[in-house]
Amino acid sequence: MLLTARAERFGGVEESGRPLGKGRPMGAPVLLCNENRGFGGGEVHTVALARVLARHGCAITLLCRRDSWLDGAAAEIDRRHAPFANEIDALTVLKAGLLLRHHSVAHAHAGRDHLLVGTAARLRGVPMVRTLHSFLEPSLSGLSRRVLQRHTDRVICVSNALRAQALEYGVPPDRAVVIPNGIDVSRFAPSGQEAARRALGLPLEAPVVGVVSGLWDLKGPDLLLEAMARVPRVTVAIAGDGPMEAQLRGMAEAHAMTDRVVFLGRLSDPRPVYAAADLVVMASRQDAFPLVALEAQACGRPLVAFAVGGIPEASVNGVTSVLVEPLDTAGLAQAVSALLDDPARAEAMGRAAEAHVREHFSEDVMAGRVIALYEAVIEARARGENAR
Repeated sequence: MLLTARAERFGGVEESGRPLGKGRPMGAPVLLCNENRGFGGGEVHTVALARVLARHGCAITLLCRRDSWLDGAAAEIDRRHAPFANEIDALTVLKAGLLLRHHSVAHAHAGRDHLLVGTAARLRGVPMVRTLHSFLEPSLSGLSRRVLQRHTDRVICVSNALRAQALEYGVPPDRAVVIPNGIDVSRFAPSGQEAARRALGLPLEAPVVGVVSGLWDLKGPDLLLEAMARVPRVTVAIAGDGPMEAQLRGMAEAHAMTDRVVFLGRLSDPRPVYAAADLVVMASRQDAFPLVALEAQACGRPLVAFAVGGIPEASVNGVTSVLVEPLDTAGLAQAVSALLDDPARAEAMGRAAEAHVREHFSEDVMAGRVIALYEAVIEARARGENAR
């Protein structure tokens, strides 16, 4: 039974923006797949999408690697395993093909699972959907590019910036759809700052800047420390890990910041960092549509960030955030200082940020759009349309 949904214009095609809960659940079973071993925004999104779709009546199976982060994080979801050994892994294609006998749509979230499950979907005549969570690499293989361009019924892009790149890579405009990420707004909400600071061992009186980020080049943690070196009174609380950690510790020492840069490591729950902070800073060199931007704002914290990728689409500059020119560390420092010097403005921006995310970026709104897209590709495939 298909969900009847009010359509709205979104990303170039008609998709639903109505929250779920008042219509009939979609009965078609969905095979979600993500071959990544580790932890990242795409993996967090995959689990969240599986949960919200299941909660609203969709039959979900998750195809992933055994003992991956996803395998452990989605324990309540029906999970199946495949090796995803390489781009011509016939065993994974066979396993996906067997599963797709019982599913009406396949939805991939990473490169190799898209290629392999997409091959199986084509053989089975099942519609294939791919979500792009990050900007495509120039080294994308010919096989992957062909599946993306010619054999995918819809390509979900999490921002308009990402959709523009997908079109450059040859994705047909009528198949490239923008559906922004959504979060559980009942989970991310303002909470007590003093208790969070005590729990994390942060100073109770000093201004605190929160950072939730992987410590690798694209996320710009080196740019962030360069900027925060210009704001001497602030404590910087960094939640995340990655290959740049030793370099960043060296930078903190070189800038005489070791007493005010706190490396918290990767936290399973970032909410205490948002609660403890006066504002949240992102210094990404590029970012498609970061969950951190939504989570921080939902927790009532204004965002200061470089205006890159989908960040301008996740916030409202001057209302919920202060966005500065990419790589302008002096401008980033100035924006942080100005907000810390004006607590009333920061508080007002935090309230606006919370309201903005709750209205536009709840996971129910996201799920409604995804279900409408599933309906569209199933119906189009039944008419003999879409990818070949």
